[in-house]
Amino acid sequence: MRKSFAAVLIAFTALLSAPVGAAPSMTDVARAEPSSNIVEAGGRCGPHQHWVRAHRNRHGKRIAGHCARNRH
Repeated sequence: MRKSFAAVLIAFTALLSAPVGAAPSMTDVARAEPSSNIVEAGGRCGPHQHWVRAHRNRHGKRIAGHCARNRH
């Protein structure tokens, strides 16, 4: 049991001491262009519409994904 604990301890310390080479530096983050808070969801539907994913109706029939108008 002590050998397995030692092996786990060695593996854990090896993970902690592994170099993180792919982490972006703060200068890369500062140079990135500011992004908008509005995200386009794929452009499937036109204005005043939204995408409804495929589902089943109350009778069990499958309804394919489609655009539906917004109701507000």
